[in-house]
Amino acid sequence: MGRFIGGSQAEEFIKRVKDNSVDKGSAEMDKRFAEGDRDPKFLMTYLNTLGANYKRMQCNVVAEALLEGRETTFANDSTLRMVFMRHINNPFAKSFIHTAKQPEALIAAIGDVPVAMKLRSVWSTYPKTLVTESNGEVSMNKEKFDAYVALMKECGVAERDYYRLDALITYAQKKADWSLYMRYMQEYWDNPSLDITDLELCKRATPIAEKCNDTALRQAMTAMLEQRLADLDSGKREPQTRMGNMILSGNMRNTIEKVIGFLKNGKME
Repeated sequence: MGRFIGGSQAEEFIKRVKDNSVDKGSAEMDKRFAEGDRDPKFLMTYLNTLGANYKRMQCNVVAEALLEGRETTFANDSTLRMVFMRHINNPFAKSFIHTAKQPEALIAAIGDVPVAMKLRSVWSTYPKTLVTESNGEVSMNKEKFDAYVALMKECGVAERDYYRLDALITYAQKKADWSLYMRYMQEYWDNPSLDITDLELCKRATPIAEKCNDTALRQAMTAMLEQRLADLDSGKREPQTRMGNMILSGNMRNTIEKVIGFLKNGKME
């Protein structure tokens, strides 16, 4: 219902807890919006209320309404830029599609790094909304997922193979379908346009090591890790020392060897 950051004296702290534990109430605004009120001042007030109550999905709906008809010009308005950057999380939103295809105006306004981060966030996060769990069963909306993959291709997303496979591998992990998991992992491994880092390879291997009892699948994952060691030994690959802007403190070769031991023996060596 609410949250706040930072400490304070006891009385003030209790007051802040009480204030933030009360639903500020958007019921009347929900009704006005559902009945078609699209006055920009109302929409901004409604959006701020929704944001204060962390109603992320409805925030996107209202943000789309605010940006309706302004998809090609919103980058010139600081308020509308804020609405887009803070609240649009649907890749099928008209404003997002326009920005994905023609990001120049928004880049000129706020810089290339924030725009790249926004696009990456939406593309990578959206598939998670397509996976549902009910009564112990995990399912994915395949129709929407296929449309998402097609949209990435339409928008010329260079990393679309990564986003697609990352979502499918995560889905297979949630289902605990290790055969499907390894099928997608093999596709990832074999894709020449993708470069799985040492750290990510260990991360992807760990669920198989911890939860999969199928000997053939464990051997297939072991083969990937052993091939990585061979590539490092031959100089075909340089050892990973960084993750983005961060310098890794550990020796990834040792980590790879430990995961191999876990896969082979059922325990870390």
